Amino acid sequence: MVVGISVTSMLALNTALAKKEVTSIEDLEKYALEKHVNIMLYNEEGKIENEFHTDGLEVTYEYQNGKMVSSIDNKGKKQKYISNDDFVEIVEYENDKEIYRRGLSSKHYKFPEVTTEERKKWIWKKLRKRKRRATL
Repeated sequence: MVVGISVTSMLALNTALAKKEVTSIEDLEKYALEKHVNIMLYNEEGKIENEFHTDGLEVTYEYQNGKMVSSIDNKGKKQKYISNDDFVEIVEYENDKEIYRRGLSSKHYKFPEVTTEERKKWIWKKLRKRKRRATL
């Protein structure tokens, strides 16, 4: 049962579902594509269950004992998340074949500092590329 929804605009504009009535998961998928937004659905525990991306990517997450253990997408990729003391090992598979492993540590990871203007430029550049590809 889905109890929460988050819609993030890829254009840094209005992020609400506006007045459009959504009655199914398929409606959310279409909305993400049409409105250039990413949508995340949350369960009653506040955990992400599904994501619908503006590029058509769909991700479903699995949990055990309240911890995320894996995700699978509609492009044939799966990730397993293995907790190890102070880091998480991520193992990625494509069509059931392991393609790589990496470890993430919150102690060592630094988020890049990006200004709002830099982000907007990046988003517009990406959208222009996508439109060019669509017209070819």
